Amino acid sequence: MNEFKLVLKITNWCNLQCEHCIENSGPNQPYKLMPVNQIKKYIKEYKNIGNRITFTGGEPFASYIQERAEYIPAIAKICVAHKISPVFETNGTWAENMYVGGIMMTNLSKIAQNHRKDIFLDIAVDKYHPTPQGAANICKLIARHQHLRNNIRVTFSGQDCWWIGSKISNCLVEPYYAFGGHEDHVSIYEHRELKALIPFKKYILKYKGRAKDNNLTWQSVSETIDNPDSQDVLMITNDNQAILNRKYTTTVDDKTLGQIYNELVQKKR
Repeated sequence: MNEFKLVLKITNWCNLQCEHCIENSGPNQPYKLMPVNQIKKYIKEYKNIGNRITFTGGEPFASYIQERAEYIPAIAKICVAHKISPVFETNGTWAENMYVGGIMMTNLSKIAQNHRKDIFLDIAVDKYHPTPQGAANICKLIARHQHLRNNIRVTFSGQDCWWIGSKISNCLVEPYYAFGGHEDHVSIYEHRELKALIPFKKYILKYKGRAKDNNLTWQSVSETIDNPDSQDVLMITNDNQAILNRKYTTTVDDKTLGQIYNELVQKKR
């Protein structure tokens, strides 16, 4: 079986109501989370296929907003215990409260450190998510704490997200951080201690001596789907649906990931 990218859509609920949302998510959707046991089953099956699983929604961190603080750490622990890095696609609004955001990121950092496996945050900062304070606070926390730089990897992405880069930059306490990128990707650059401008994801890798780790160059779901030469993307939703490349669907039922993928590949052909 070919390697494919696995995306688990763990909820349709989101604290934002974006007009452009293609996931039919928002605060009026039922608050329902994919059961941890189901997620664990997929993680165990996927560990022999790939090394990274994306968790999306809705808003994956809705569990914190809805007072289920144990949910995201439980997922992260299962992933890293099976040598898989979790990627959480989030709007970052949970970090608008600096104290709360710091606790959440510290908990994830400890989980990553204990198992020596990175945890990723892919944060939407485009013009459709005009609330930059959460993303700004995440930048501040990473800038201030070595353990976060060691264990948490952050990417900012979204359509025209360059539009909001300067807004986040203006929120930062540390003046030596700046933003660079183009219309659909923003990277953070640090240039106080280093002579040349170095992408932030390489800057934080510098502490582990892994600046040349090509596994850290990855694409969001939408970027992957738009690229016909890229790997297939299999999305499992929390309402018993499996979707390949957003085109081919089937029901999940009690099938294994391999069975689901092979069934959808046949439809693709």
